[in-house]
Amino acid sequence: MTKTKTFPKTINLGYTTVNIVLVDSKISQIVGEQQGCYSGGLPYTVYFDKDIIKEGGPDAVNLVLHELMHHVYANYQVDEKSGEEVVINTLANGITEILFRSELKEWIIQQLTFDKKI
Repeated sequence: MTKTKTFPKTINLGYTTVNIVLVDSKISQIVGEQQGCYSGGLPYTVYFDKDIIKEGGPDAVNLVLHELMHHVYANYQVDEKSGEEVVINTLANGITEILFRSELKEWIIQQLTFDKKI
C-alpha cells in the first residue's frame, strides 16, 4: 500500500496550533493503554499510535478526529453545562475546520479514497 500524503507535525485549528507526536505502538498500548491522547495545556499536543496512523484508513481517521475533538471541545470552552445545540455546533465547526482548512485535509481525503475494506 502506497501512501503519498504525509501526516503533518502540526495542525492549525482556528487561532491555535496543535502539535502532533507519533508514539511507538508498544508505549501507546502497554504504558498508556490508549491509541491517542490529547494534552490540553500549552503547547497543545496530540499523541497518536504511529502504527495506526501508518496503516491509515477509517480507523486512523476516526482516531485523529476523536483526539482533535478533545481540543475543539476544550478550546471553545464547551463543558457539561453547555446545551446540546452548542456542543453539536462546536464539534461540527471543528470537523469542518479540519476537513476544509487544516493541514490534515489532503491526508484525510487520501484516507477516504484508500482502497481498504471496512
